[in-house]
Amino acid sequence: MRILTITFTLLLSLVLVACGLGSAPGEQVEGRILLWHAWSAAEAEVLDALLDMFTDIYPRVHIVRSALPPEEIIEEYTERAEMGLGPDLLLAPAQSICALAPAGLIRPLEPLTPDTDPYYAPALDTVRYEEALYGLPLTLRTAALYYNRSLADGPPASLDALLAEASAGRSVVLTTDAYYAYWGIRAFGGRALDDTGRALVDQGGFANWLGWLKIAQSTPGVILTPEHEIATALFAEGHVAFYAGSSEELPALREVLGEDAVGVAPLPAGPYGSAGPLLESQAVLVNAASNEAALSLRLAAFLSTPEQQERLARQAGSLPASRHVRVDPRLLPDVAALLAQTRTAEPRRNLPQVQTLLAMGDRAYSLALEGVQTVAEAAGAYAAQVNAAHGLDAEEAEAEEHCALEGVLSIWHGWERDDEAGLRQVAQAFSSVCPGVYAGLRRLPSPLTPEDYLAAVEAHGAPDALVGPTDWIAPLVEAGILRDLGDVAAPLAERFRPAANRAITYRDTPYALPLAVSISGLHYDRERVSNPPETLEALLAEASAEHGVALPANAQGAFWLLSAVGGVSSGPDGALHADAEAVDDWLAFMQGVAEMPNVLLSSDAAEGREALVSGEVAYLSGGTSALRPLQAALGAERLGVASLPAGPAGPARALLRVDGIMLPAGGSDASAALALAFADYATNVEAQALLVARAGRIPGNVNVSLDAHPAVAALSAQEASALVPRHYPVGSSPWEVGDALLAAALAGEDTTWLAERFVTLLNGESPAVAEAP
Repeated sequence: MRILTITFTLLLSLVLVACGLGSAPGEQVEGRILLWHAWSAAEAEVLDALLDMFTDIYPRVHIVRSALPPEEIIEEYTERAEMGLGPDLLLAPAQSICALAPAGLIRPLEPLTPDTDPYYAPALDTVRYEEALYGLPLTLRTAALYYNRSLADGPPASLDALLAEASAGRSVVLTTDAYYAYWGIRAFGGRALDDTGRALVDQGGFANWLGWLKIAQSTPGVILTPEHEIATALFAEGHVAFYAGSSEELPALREVLGEDAVGVAPLPAGPYGSAGPLLESQAVLVNAASNEAALSLRLAAFLSTPEQQERLARQAGSLPASRHVRVDPRLLPDVAALLAQTRTAEPRRNLPQVQTLLAMGDRAYSLALEGVQTVAEAAGAYAAQVNAAHGLDAEEAEAEEHCALEGVLSIWHGWERDDEAGLRQVAQAFSSVCPGVYAGLRRLPSPLTPEDYLAAVEAHGAPDALVGPTDWIAPLVEAGILRDLGDVAAPLAERFRPAANRAITYRDTPYALPLAVSISGLHYDRERVSNPPETLEALLAEASAEHGVALPANAQGAFWLLSAVGGVSSGPDGALHADAEAVDDWLAFMQGVAEMPNVLLSSDAAEGREALVSGEVAYLSGGTSALRPLQAALGAERLGVASLPAGPAGPARALLRVDGIMLPAGGSDASAALALAFADYATNVEAQALLVARAGRIPGNVNVSLDAHPAVAALSAQEASALVPRHYPVGSSPWEVGDALLAAALAGEDTTWLAERFVTLLNGESPAVAEAP
């Protein structure tokens, strides 16, 4: 065995010489290198073996190694280097460059012309300071999802799947400080800093991430803690199945739980794509006062060869910084999984703003998760504090860029009453920001068919923009009427609610920008009700006793009752699904409540509102369109809004409907520019706040504060459980069939054919059911 080892070493030496790492013919490589590091004993053993191989190749080179405590090495190095002393070579976290480079204590490497080709490009970004290269990355560090194989079958690929695992009894622990929770910002489409170092955490992605954490916080089986040591201990002691931690923790976790018990996977993706944890590196830094800079770089190049990088991965569990290393997932599955995570990680840049961002971020997470601030307030304050600390202004409002536009903006819409008044207010505000633009509104019928639209175009000419429900999308797209907004929606996606982005997407293509969201809630009269019921059973008991209730008798309005009494599921893509048994339970329930005293079933929304205002009922199940009329009739203080009550099949899951801004296909460039400028303005925080105040609509923009609108906030709180319906092309919508089904059931007629067709259409299946008898 020893003969094989010696032979291998000699062969390796020849290979290295051939590759340029050895000395040229006649060249004497000699010198003395003092190297400092803070690696653990196990890692240092591997490092020592590699250094010994280097000195075997270059016997005239002597390497003196010193191991220092991690918490002391930078301070000790700074102290020595300021006196012109210290080691020639320092192995340290790359983020130390931010302090050492401006102090002139480490050498910029470009004058030494190091070969940077072997390195993974984002890894090189971790060792730059003000565009100059101050080190070479040796190993990488990022975050990953660990799971206990004795408690879980495998890792969840998405955040929704992670919550499902927790709800199924497989607990999750996440650290909620700025460093360990950084990965979620990208998962929601956000960025922490722009290229100049300005904080962007107020642009939507961070607020969406905070919103998801708040949902997770109330999910059984999810533990959030700002103390990473607590999170680590919970996983290491076998109390939780899933844990987000550093890639460097793998050896210690294996030692505690067992080699085969710990699984590693990339962090779960969010609605906008892969998670984006920080990417850091252990860097090779050269002392500015060293006389052995060239020899130190030769050593660094040796340590970065694929062979040595693979040894570090296999023997020390380190992540290679070389892009030439090929890790076999069959032999090193955990290292392969961690390397996969580095491909979506965000390089930690050596900017002072990064340190400020991480130092100030803990408080933002705490204030939002403890309910002291809304997610929008926390995100806004966080960005302002980071930017102020570095004398940076917040990003200028984009609407100002549109003020040079001129022309007539024709907006067709399907809104009525308060909604239309709110839209008009937004259009007027846009015209005041862009005084050269006149925005005119025209109301269209809703639902809108392609025939209706084409007839209106024939009569009035084509509009520049359409505002209406996403129900319009599928029919109009199939008729070639709507423009693909993929190039527009993608850069703005992070400002919108994730569910709203799903609603405006048809066949993987966005065709609108989300303007407003609608969700049903339980409206009630505070003069008659102090504590609204949390279950259907309690609601109907109160109705029978003295407090009447008005319930919808149409399919969309009563859909939440289907989920509560029969059960509705959503697939991986969020698509609705219900089975025949659930629909039968729903119909039986509706027939039963129709016979109860003090229960009003009506498909006329106005009739339900009148019943609540007149005192005939104390409760009304209605959507956001009912809010402002009821507040006007009863008074904002008298009208209460609560979540819809749960039923025997589980929580009520109302439909989440979205109204968006769409652009007709085939318009001119000038028309599109006006429409897109309006869409951008109408979905910004200022304009969205106008819609909330005037129309009581839930804003599509996630950054709008609802503190001054508790009723809207109560409706918005149901977003987490709400269901986004499919897009149904012409002839495939279940809602008209559903209305007929409920009407037949309440009339005591045979519902067999209608029920079967409703289920088929709702589930998006081909309508192979025979025509109505």
